[in-house]
Amino acid sequence: MAIAPRLTINQLQQGVRLTQMNVRVIHRWTRPNLQDKSKIEAIELLLLDAENEIIQATIWKQLISYFSSKLAVGSVYNIRNLTVQKNTGLDKATPNSCRLKFEFSSKVCATTDTTIPLNGYRFVKFEEIINGRVPTTHYIDVVGKLYEIGPIVETTKGHKCRTIKLEDIEGCQLCCTLRAPHTSQLPARLSEQPNPEQSKIIVMQCVETKKYEATTAE
Repeated sequence: MAIAPRLTINQLQQGVRLTQMNVRVIHRWTRPNLQDKSKIEAIELLLLDAENEIIQATIWKQLISYFSSKLAVGSVYNIRNLTVQKNTGLDKATPNSCRLKFEFSSKVCATTDTTIPLNGYRFVKFEEIINGRVPTTHYIDVVGKLYEIGPIVETTKGHKCRTIKLEDIEGCQLCCTLRAPHTSQLPARLSEQPNPEQSKIIVMQCVETKKYEATTAE
């Protein structure tokens, strides 16, 4: 029996079935049900291949119990029999034209592949964000020195948020809004650092860009 060819993300085409591919899970989050926020509608994954390309994959609620425990952030897997779809909707994490969907027939197997990078950060310069040269159609990654941290405040909708200010190596500053649970997690993580007087570098993955009176990455 012939072995199915191992593909890369750049070789995927909309409307076909992914035969097999080695990827690293670099990010994972849950998408709540729109009518009942306490229920999970889907699990979203960011997958990275050996060519440093990234694609988003979705596990819908009916398959969460089967695949959730098999996919851990940082680990490498051989995945098979996923559907390749057009990357549409408001939850696009990447600029890739395609995205993946897990099916009942999909297979996941832990493997080792040292050719796949440990992360797939796509850092964007603060100056490009502030001047509106970054598309708002997908998420971005930012990194900078922690310049200022604000208090937790409650919005008109009852959500808690915290604004921090980051500074990049060019001295450009950017305001970033954190939402729960990151609002309370940040001070705890900062207190864990061995040298409290040392400058703190903040890496933010999959952030949404929005433009207000002052430009912020949220």
